[in-house]
Amino acid sequence: MNTKRPTPKKVTDSQEAAEMILNWFEKENKPVTVQFLTDALGSRTTKTLVQKTLEDLSEQKKLRTKDLKKVRLFFLDMEAYNTRIGEVAGSKVEAPEGNGGTEHDTEFNEEKNALIEDILRASRLIQEKEQLLTQLKQSLVVSERKEKLYFASAEVDALEKKLLEAKGNAQLCVASSSESDHVDDKMQRIVKHYQKARLLWKERKEYAERIVDGVLGDECSPHELASTFGIISDAQAGVSLSQSAVHLHRSFLGI
Repeated sequence: MNTKRPTPKKVTDSQEAAEMILNWFEKENKPVTVQFLTDALGSRTTKTLVQKTLEDLSEQKKLRTKDLKKVRLFFLDMEAYNTRIGEVAGSKVEAPEGNGGTEHDTEFNEEKNALIEDILRASRLIQEKEQLLTQLKQSLVVSERKEKLYFASAEVDALEKKLLEAKGNAQLCVASSSESDHVDDKMQRIVKHYQKARLLWKERKEYAERIVDGVLGDECSPHELASTFGIISDAQAGVSLSQSAVHLHRSFLGI
């Protein structure tokens, strides 16, 4: 016939929960978290009561705690445990001299304490390594910032150099423009003198032709005018007022 296993009694009283949790630690004697102990106790109590009881036992110095990042470990305080066991044993019977079991238990507890201290030492070492790693990461970030700052400074220097070159080119353009204006004024004066000279040449040529025609008429041939008076025409001299003209740019035509 199949028989069902009896369901453990649900513990709701804080004192009963404290006794149950202390008994578990005395039996297992290992660091645990709230969730781990709740799972280990099964359905005998709730996580809320487990957490409250652990905190109370820690305040009573019956348990010790160790915080690792976001996790808190609870483990048995062996000094309090030994004191409690001694009080319980002393209240019942006096231990006989030369009891090997007591010496064995003491040695066993010392080994457990040593293991717990090793765990704490390893935890501290891990925290130190994590802090060192964080510092190294921060130092790498600082070096990257320095590198970016160096390149940014180089870019600023290059931009300042380009700005100075642009200012220099602008000054050269202004100077060149002033010089160009000076050259333009000089060319305008030259063109004016040239045009005035051609105008005077044309006017004096016309005056000379009128005087010769008015005085001599047709009585002297061009050869006689040249040999007697030294007067020759443009054709005889091989020159032409129109053909000898300089072709000016259209910007000077209106001068």
